[in-house]
Amino acid sequence: MRISWSKHHVSSDPAQPSRYLLAEYVPRWINGRKVIEQRRPTPELLLGDPFVIQSYLAVQRTQRRYRSLVLSFHEDDIDVAAFNSGSPKERGQGSAALSFTLETAFPGIPPANRPPILASTHTHLGRLEINIVSPRFAHRDVGAIRSYNPNPPKSSAGRIWCTTQDLLNEEFGWYDPNSSKHPAPVGPDWLERKHRSAMRSGVTEFLEDPQVFILDQVKGLANRLETKSVLNFALDLASCLMDVGYRLGPLRDGRLTVKAKVGSGATVFKGGVLGGRASATQADEDELSRLTYDRLWRRMAVMNARQYRVNWAGHDAPKIGGRPHDHPYDLPLHHPNCQPLERTGLPRAVSVAARLTTVISKVARRLQHLRTAVLAAASFTSS
Repeated sequence: MRISWSKHHVSSDPAQPSRYLLAEYVPRWINGRKVIEQRRPTPELLLGDPFVIQSYLAVQRTQRRYRSLVLSFHEDDIDVAAFNSGSPKERGQGSAALSFTLETAFPGIPPANRPPILASTHTHLGRLEINIVSPRFAHRDVGAIRSYNPNPPKSSAGRIWCTTQDLLNEEFGWYDPNSSKHPAPVGPDWLERKHRSAMRSGVTEFLEDPQVFILDQVKGLANRLETKSVLNFALDLASCLMDVGYRLGPLRDGRLTVKAKVGSGATVFKGGVLGGRASATQADEDELSRLTYDRLWRRMAVMNARQYRVNWAGHDAPKIGGRPHDHPYDLPLHHPNCQPLERTGLPRAVSVAARLTTVISKVARRLQHLRTAVLAAASFTSS
């Protein structure tokens, strides 16, 4: 599983972020031509209300209005068919990953002071993706709105998100994209998705799209490399780059930069034969990741509580699988367009009560978001 943040913060259309998360048909540019991609099964709404998100984005006056990220799972991490059908194991793992990610995004900021969250799934690629978007703000206890970035351009933010990814992969035994056990390096998430879309469309020549061509060559060379030598890999890649006007940049800490000979274009690849770390499966490495996460999370929580003047209880860092403080994230029982699993051994009254509890929880969260939206609109109007 890999956590990736989108580089997009701005949209002139308030509906665009939620439309991308939930639309059945989306346009893609593949090798210089526009292709309409159909998502089947259709995206599933896991959390939030798209109209509430649109209302917030419509009244915000800041230039950068939202942040979005995606949890991209390997096809062997979570069974897509079981997840869509409502398997308790797969749904439970997805819920734990979503809750832990959201608690990491808002250290020290109580649920009542957070922006509304919209989360959906994309499973049409044969693997699970959980997409999350939220407006870029938090509000103080007195109601004042302040800009908030859950992934600021700071080294501490980069470390805590890397550690979050490590902890989730260690907890559930998911695929670690940065592990040296896998030969192929990985590129930026947007480039990986573009490459997969091209492969599904039957495109095999990428010279019209140099960055996709480079990623295709990187993966092909790494998988064909018998000795797993970084030097041999770099020499073979350098000869391929000459055809598209790129050159090799520095290799540091398992990250290789590929730069354009003309202009400022650069792409970073990491992991695999480039010297990524081994998967953290030993007990001492697990403990190190946990201690690193706890230290970073608590430091950011203290800073956020002071900056946003919120009433933070000073509780410990969140744990995977544990309920977030005062804010459970209950997923729907199954995908609306998929046949649900037969749940044996549960009395009908228990099943009805579980559904009713989920509905009441969703209504309560929506009322809270609407109340916050009114306060936000009033704050923006007065300022």
